[in-house]
Amino acid sequence: MMRRVLALVRADLRNALRDPLLLVSLALPFILALAFRLGLPAAGELAARWLGADLRPHHPFLAAMLLLSSPLTLGTLAGFVMLDERDENVLGYFAVTPLAKSGSLLHRTLAPIALSFLFSLIVVPLAGLPQPRPSVLIPVALLAAVEATQMALFMGAFADNEVEGLALSKLAGGVMIGPLAGYLAPPPWHWAGGLLPPFWVTQAYLAGYHSNGRFWLYLGGGALVHALILGWLWRRFDRRVG
Repeated sequence: MMRRVLALVRADLRNALRDPLLLVSLALPFILALAFRLGLPAAGELAARWLGADLRPHHPFLAAMLLLSSPLTLGTLAGFVMLDERDENVLGYFAVTPLAKSGSLLHRTLAPIALSFLFSLIVVPLAGLPQPRPSVLIPVALLAAVEATQMALFMGAFADNEVEGLALSKLAGGVMIGPLAGYLAPPPWHWAGGLLPPFWVTQAYLAGYHSNGRFWLYLGGGALVHALILGWLWRRFDRRVG
């Protein structure tokens, strides 16, 4: 099974290398990281000069938000692929091959997580933003990576075509309200952001970075929320293609 899934991964990579738009989309998290690296010092100087504000205490939060850029981007791309395959009944074709429908779905759900996890470990240091120790960064990046598959399944479960998929991907971007609420709202109102998965990623990142003792609370709560949402989306998508 895994050999056949890896063969499907290699085929997808070959297709990606032939598609300039897809290559640019894959590079987007790194472009954003470089924009932070080059632009944030200048923005900090302007804020200090004109507003008397110091942006440096907010850099860990910006790093946590940047961590989420990879899952959102890669999840959207995976969602469009799933829409194409659903419209062309590719899953029906795989159902009568040695790979089987389950193998194709395994690839389509695990590949975005793996790529997002790898990208997330790269973009934060590339941006020159503060990051916690590896024992914190790795589990937080893995939790964030799950949101790539959530995005893909959301598009595949609720969109009828690519136009609707694009609209839903924009709508799903509204989940970033969760981290903003968690960061800006005073306690206990900041917990309202916990209804949205990215809240738990940013809070776990900040708790681990500042070593305030709540890291495992946010990581465990986030794992539960992500698992519940992922299970619900999986069932909706499976019924849609079943």
